[in-house]
Amino acid sequence: MIFTLFAPTIDDVKLILDDKDVLMDKQSDGTFICSVDNLSDGDHQYKFQISKKGWVLTTSIDIIDPYATKYDPDEQVGYITIKNGKRYEEEFKWQYDQIKLPDNKEFKWQYDQIKLPDNKELILYELYVADFSDSGKFLSIIEKLDYLSDLGINAIELMPIMGSKEKEHDWGYLPRHFFCLKSTYGSINDLKLLVDKCHQRKIRVFLDCVF
Repeated sequence: MIFTLFAPTIDDVKLILDDKDVLMDKQSDGTFICSVDNLSDGDHQYKFQISKKGWVLTTSIDIIDPYATKYDPDEQVGYITIKNGKRYEEEFKWQYDQIKLPDNKEFKWQYDQIKLPDNKELILYELYVADFSDSGKFLSIIEKLDYLSDLGINAIELMPIMGSKEKEHDWGYLPRHFFCLKSTYGSINDLKLLVDKCHQRKIRVFLDCVF
């Protein structure tokens, strides 16, 4: 398994994988690389420790992999899943309206053939997932789609849903993990189900993104 981190202004990078520390090699383009063999199947937590040398002291901080697709906001680590010796991106299990999707099964879109409104016809409703409902989750929005339809809107814009500081209401505009959903909102399949249920009602879905 190869780990990489692009950090051209940093002097040293160490991979902290479970209980193992691995010093990474800096390449000429500023990318740090290391290889770890024989990872067992299952979930492994990891992060990077980056160090910058000063005149007297060396400053080091731990960071989550910017390309992590799963992370723990409390432990401040990313996760990778190994299956049959290779990295594995699993689908999460969800349940709604007595529909069950087994782990690792592809999501089945039900309403992707429905014609949606043209751009010039849009009546947009901007929505912040965290405070649109009591639970602040993707699935709870589904319960209010009929209410939104009755308002006369035909599109919703989700304010940024990427991973950010979990306990701060930043409206999503301080993202930290561009390849992860904010963990309190739900799983990737929860989001897909929300989009599918919107399309059932001829409601388009837009994402507000910050980079």
